[in-house]
Amino acid sequence: MTNKTKTDQAGHQLRIARSAGGVTNKQLTNVELTLGQLIEQFSEPPPVGEKDGSYFVRGPLREGCSTRADANIQHAELLVLDGDRSFDPATGEVFEGAPDPTAVHDALRQEGINHLLYPTHSHCQVGKGNRYRVLIATSPMGQKQITIAAQQICDRLADRGVPLVNVKENNSMSQPWYEPRRASEDQEYLCLSFTEGPIYEAPEVPADEPFADETFRKLPTQPHSATPRDPDSIASQFTDAHDGARELLELLQSKRYALRGISEINGAPSYRLMCPESTSGSAGAVVFRCDDGVYRVYSHHGSDPLNADGNPPYAHDYFSVYCILEHDRDFAAASASARRELDTRPVIRIAGGLLHSNVNQVVAELGRQDPPVGFQRGCNLVRIAHSEVETTQDDIEIPAGTASIVPYKATTMALELSSFIAWERFHKKSGWIPANPCRSVVTTLLDAYGRWQGIPQLRGICEAPIMREDGTLICGPAYDAETQLYVEGQVTGITLPDKVTLKDAKAAAEKVLAAFSEFPFEDTELDRSVLLAYMLTLLLRSSLPTAPMFGVSATAPGTGKGLLLEVANLIVRGVDAALMPPVSGKESEEEMRKRITAFVLQGLTSLNLDNYSRPIGGDSLNVLLTTTEWTDRVLGTSNTIKLPVCCTLAATGNNLTVRGDMVRRSLLISLDAGVEHPERRQFKERNLPQWVLEHRPELLTALLTILKGYQRAGCTEFDGDVLGRFEGWSRRVCHPIRWLGFPDPVNSQQRLRAADPEKENLIGLLQAWYTALGNEWKQPSELITAALSKTGFGPQHDGDAEDGLEEALRTIANDSGKIDPRRLGWYLTRNAGRIAAGLRLERADRGSLEGKHAHRYRVVKTGASPASDTPISPDLPSADADLGDDEDLY
Repeated sequence: MTNKTKTDQAGHQLRIARSAGGVTNKQLTNVELTLGQLIEQFSEPPPVGEKDGSYFVRGPLREGCSTRADANIQHAELLVLDGDRSFDPATGEVFEGAPDPTAVHDALRQEGINHLLYPTHSHCQVGKGNRYRVLIATSPMGQKQITIAAQQICDRLADRGVPLVNVKENNSMSQPWYEPRRASEDQEYLCLSFTEGPIYEAPEVPADEPFADETFRKLPTQPHSATPRDPDSIASQFTDAHDGARELLELLQSKRYALRGISEINGAPSYRLMCPESTSGSAGAVVFRCDDGVYRVYSHHGSDPLNADGNPPYAHDYFSVYCILEHDRDFAAASASARRELDTRPVIRIAGGLLHSNVNQVVAELGRQDPPVGFQRGCNLVRIAHSEVETTQDDIEIPAGTASIVPYKATTMALELSSFIAWERFHKKSGWIPANPCRSVVTTLLDAYGRWQGIPQLRGICEAPIMREDGTLICGPAYDAETQLYVEGQVTGITLPDKVTLKDAKAAAEKVLAAFSEFPFEDTELDRSVLLAYMLTLLLRSSLPTAPMFGVSATAPGTGKGLLLEVANLIVRGVDAALMPPVSGKESEEEMRKRITAFVLQGLTSLNLDNYSRPIGGDSLNVLLTTTEWTDRVLGTSNTIKLPVCCTLAATGNNLTVRGDMVRRSLLISLDAGVEHPERRQFKERNLPQWVLEHRPELLTALLTILKGYQRAGCTEFDGDVLGRFEGWSRRVCHPIRWLGFPDPVNSQQRLRAADPEKENLIGLLQAWYTALGNEWKQPSELITAALSKTGFGPQHDGDAEDGLEEALRTIANDSGKIDPRRLGWYLTRNAGRIAAGLRLERADRGSLEGKHAHRYRVVKTGASPASDTPISPDLPSADADLGDDEDLY
């Protein structure tokens, strides 16, 4: 800048262009006036009006041009600084509202810069602070010159403690500037001017000037090493960890770089700094956001340490600056230091004699992980895993995406521990260096049952949101310490209404049941009731102590049994149920027990006994449905497990039947398409599973709305009407369904009773026995002898009594063609006290009859008095206490 003789420059002649209309009117007219005339026009309080109105641009139009455009402006004769923001010189943080206008006026006056400062329409409005405009008369300037000059003046203001942000509008040749207006009569209007300095002369434009807009777009964006950016490199990770401009500015300022001004590049704030070795006193370094979104610093000063290698200047990212300024360009040292700073993991050092301490430290760190990565379950440390593809384990087909519980092995535990603990071992030359987890620590940890304090307990997995008593939801993925459940996060968008009426709940039930509208239910209302019970059980099973099995039966293949269960599981869980094919043969009960142990270990939440043609029953299934914990020995080991049961059991089959005690443990949905080939039917929704997945949030919301409505209604109780051994399930699943007006789902058990083969066998035995022998006491061996020898029959028998009793005994106690006394004794013990077809099987204890030392049995008509005063044993449980509860099924 060349200074003229100091004199009053109020008479300096200006040529600018004006518009009498609003900003949408681009027609301009050149005007000539002195700086003093401009000051005089703007010094009086302007009229009150809208912001939009007459405006001016910083210079005259070219000859023959009349519209507003950069190309049409001949040159600039006014430098305009739009004052609306300021910045913190220490941090670079930008604030709304410019510095105090009198401070700007004083600083410009001290710098000898002629100017006119006046407030804008929005000056001092709430939330906006100081808003004003500074006009500086200049010699004619081009585009690059006004860009450089605006930054020069902002730098000089910053040097005087007035941090005014240089906004991009300051650099536009045709930027329209509104002439003064006030928003209200009482708006502050303070016009300040100074005309005693020389006219501000156009600055020179260096050939390599980097601060012009078009030059900024050409700034190099590669880091100092000039190598491609590798996201996995320490350099890139370190830069990403110090994302944004602030930390880069702090690093530079800690090395005596001075922040001089703020402007804008690539649509983001940019920061001009003066390097510590600057001889020119100008801000030759700029921090700006490159095209790839990374903030870098570029300096065109040869004296800048960032350019001291003699290479062409680069735009340095955070790591590059860190390497140059903190480590004197030693890349290896900078990388090692960056790696240590990035690694916030706690350190465990492997050394002899520290096993106890190391194991305790690992246990503590496992307990601190949030979300947890390891859990206690039984005697094992376990983790949650998801199957990426459909798999088969222990003959159970598990769909892709199913969550399961997997015990940690030494290898997977070592992998996990390396992710959140920094392990070190001692090296003679290098000292403590990075290492893999210690094998001794890992194996000891896995065997240290009883020493895992702080590691969370895991009851099971919940693949649907949990609704608390206050109506709030836990949607996951998260571990819920209160229930000790891992809540899956497979669904979003669940929002329940604050209030739910009975009408709302009924509408919600119809909404979710509409997904099953094309299934051919045999008894529509009862089957829909059982279907609702199945879905609510899937939803609540993790918090229920026990739950019954749900069967789906059809009269012909292809009716949609499996599809119905799949759709219900997709609504609640987001994935289909795991499938267990039928088991058969002599060892079927043992095989069933092994399979149950396998899926309980995996924590599977939904299992479908798929396509069973034989009656379903057996001790293992009976126990599974009525116990809260499953106990068994792990196959191939001497370890015994005792784990919570959180699984919902279902079964499908054509004319599905269950036997014995499974009747009162099961509910049934019946499908009947009424056609010869149900698989050929045409449906409106061709891909129902896909449709359900797309609408899952709203369907699941409907189910949760039912529960919330019942909860808000006070949880109506239906006294005396709960299913034995499933009392909690009855109150939380059946009662909401009955509150909606649906039939009791338990009524579906009548279908199962009618088809129970064990009931038929018991009826056949009791009728044949009573017909042949009356109410005489018999030991099992005596009963067999009488049936085979055709002797000892009472007067009540008819001609077929002998054959009928023998056939009944062979049905229930056959062993390779013979009647096995032990099987018969077990059967009679199990069914003692039961009633079928008006007949009751009674048992007397050993020794209660004179001279007899074995159990004896007889059949009496219901309500009949004993034939003698001989003590009769009460209704006895079976050999398995869980299988012999008194009931009125027979």
